Amino acid sequence: MRKRIMINLKDISLSKKLIGGFGIVIILLMIVAALSVAKLSSIDTATRSLFDNEVNLGKKADNISINLLQSRDDEKNFLMQNDLQYVDKVKSSVNAIKNDVADISKLDIGQKEKDDANNILSLITSCENTFLELVNLQKQLGLLEMEGLNGDLINQARDAEADIKKIGSTDALASLLEARRHEKNYVIRKEVLYQTKVHGAIDIAKINISNSKASDNEKKQAISKLDLYVATFDKFVGISIERDKREKQLIVNAQQIDVLIAGIVNDSQASLKNHMDATTASNSSSKMAVIILAFIATITGVGASIYISRSITKPVDNMLEASKKIAKGDLTVQVQSDHRDEVGQLSMAIQDMAGNLKTVIGNVQKSAMKVSNASQTLSESSKEIKSSTEQVASTTQDIAKGVSQQATDMTQITRAMQEMSQTVQQIAANCQKASMRAGEANKTAQEAGRISGNVAQKMSEIKTTVDGSAIVIKELESKSQKIGEIIGVITTIADQTNLLALNAAIEAARAGDHGRGFAVVADEVRKLAEESRMAANQITQLIKEIQLGTKKAVESMENGTKTVSEGSTTIEIASSAINSIVTGADEVANMIQEIAASAQEQSASVEEVTASVESVSSVSEESAAGTQEASAATEELSASMEQLMITAQDLAELSEGLQMASSHFVLRSVDDFVRCWDIKNCSNEVRQKCPAYNSKELRCWIVEGTWCGGVKQGDAKAKVHNCMKCEAFIKNSDTQ
Repeated sequence: MRKRIMINLKDISLSKKLIGGFGIVIILLMIVAALSVAKLSSIDTATRSLFDNEVNLGKKADNISINLLQSRDDEKNFLMQNDLQYVDKVKSSVNAIKNDVADISKLDIGQKEKDDANNILSLITSCENTFLELVNLQKQLGLLEMEGLNGDLINQARDAEADIKKIGSTDALASLLEARRHEKNYVIRKEVLYQTKVHGAIDIAKINISNSKASDNEKKQAISKLDLYVATFDKFVGISIERDKREKQLIVNAQQIDVLIAGIVNDSQASLKNHMDATTASNSSSKMAVIILAFIATITGVGASIYISRSITKPVDNMLEASKKIAKGDLTVQVQSDHRDEVGQLSMAIQDMAGNLKTVIGNVQKSAMKVSNASQTLSESSKEIKSSTEQVASTTQDIAKGVSQQATDMTQITRAMQEMSQTVQQIAANCQKASMRAGEANKTAQEAGRISGNVAQKMSEIKTTVDGSAIVIKELESKSQKIGEIIGVITTIADQTNLLALNAAIEAARAGDHGRGFAVVADEVRKLAEESRMAANQITQLIKEIQLGTKKAVESMENGTKTVSEGSTTIEIASSAINSIVTGADEVANMIQEIAASAQEQSASVEEVTASVESVSSVSEESAAGTQEASAATEELSASMEQLMITAQDLAELSEGLQMASSHFVLRSVDDFVRCWDIKNCSNEVRQKCPAYNSKELRCWIVEGTWCGGVKQGDAKAKVHNCMKCEAFIKNSDTQ
């Protein structure tokens, strides 16, 4: 099963491997990022809920406590100063407490806290009503010294004092003053004992008045004023007692409110602690999940990068080694690959190329051998013909010495001419065969050039595919950097949250005991911010590691691209060498045809010599003239034989060169190319627009959309006629 899976993986194309491997890593990273964002959102929601409910609850409770203390202080100020402005202040504090209670009722809190808030509202309303009743009682007693019952007591005491002075009873006046002293003691100490003492003093004063020598009418008037004073004082005492009851009720209500506020604060702190514990637990689980997913993403990314790099580099190294051997002329190399992707296809193409080159070079070597043999045969025939011509020359000299030997010499010359004619015909036949073999060699070399061109095209397509894969990996690296920027924003938010928590802790410290609860919340928020920043830093580190792995993958792809480019260059050099072989074969064929033409001329010359010899035989009278003609024909034949030998030597040299080129398989360097844009002196603007310049492709005639003469050209087929006239094309064709 595992072996089958490995085979299926080897059948997948490089683009699918890269997309699949990095796609899994990206998906895992997206899951990590989504989980982090979700948990951060959850923490933010919990923090907001915590602030909106528990923190606001504590804040409102503190406000209620502060306003309650303020109202109590204003109540005391009113009781001490009897100033009505404190009544408005009490009402303002009570309204603030009611508003805070209403806000607490709107919060998402427990029913107990809401019930406590409603009880506070009832108590504060009762406190307000009690205080207003107290104010009304105080108004009856008198806000100022001469107002209300206070003013009545003073005026009535003065009236009674005036009447007693008229009577002249010092004892009664002393008793009245003693009653006034008891009155002041009651006002200060609020003890009922002094009310009794006031009554006792007034009774004594009445007795003293009755015992005085004043008239009955004066006595009656003075006693009636004392009775009015006593009645007013009793009323004053009754109202004072009611006012004191209201004051005590205010204290009781305030204490009850303090208890309820303390209960709300305690419940809020308990709820806050529960929320913080839950948030801490959730944060711990989130961190563990993020760490696990990040570890899985890292392992997956490393595994995918190692597998993909090995699946590319190992076959490419094998192909590079094979290409180097082919470049050195070793066509027995074997390129084995069990992959079916682009790399496997490239391996098969190189193997096919090596096999086809082996066949082509073998055919070229055989043809070169045949041409070499034919040239040797031609050289030997030339030597025989030259020897024959020398013999003819010797014969003509013998003819000049004596006519007696003319018949015999003419017979020998005729026979020699016939042999020479047969030899020349044999040379012509051999030249025809050599020409046919050279044509076959030319076709074989052209087929090899076509095959090498196809291989070069496949190498170019593979290079384009690998370049595309490198671009995809670079885009992945850019997205990882964007993810890193997003994590940087999260870190900044965490730092700002930490700073806000620090400021909140400072403000809570300034608030003293009332800010302890808020200080605890601020400290917990600061801890959460620090943990968020640490998590963001960990994610940033993981992203940097993934970016490093992506960079290594890009470098690996670039090395692969460079290797493919070297292979493509090697194929182009091989194609150039094969084109040289084709050119050499054409030249050999042309020379063989020239040799055949020369042989035909020699045959015609031999026939002429034969005719001349027959004429000499039939007409002995013209032997001297015939001897001169034979001598001239012999000289011409000798010159032709020398030219024939030179041609045979050239043919031998060409066959040796063809054989050496095919045996050593030497390739030309690309540096021999002449650059089109340098010959035409193209401007920088045109060079930047030309695809051949940008791709560094020196064979500009195969590139579509080049800029020649400031005009954009079409594909290779459309511009072939113009390119063949181009100086760059002609020179580069010569260098291939």
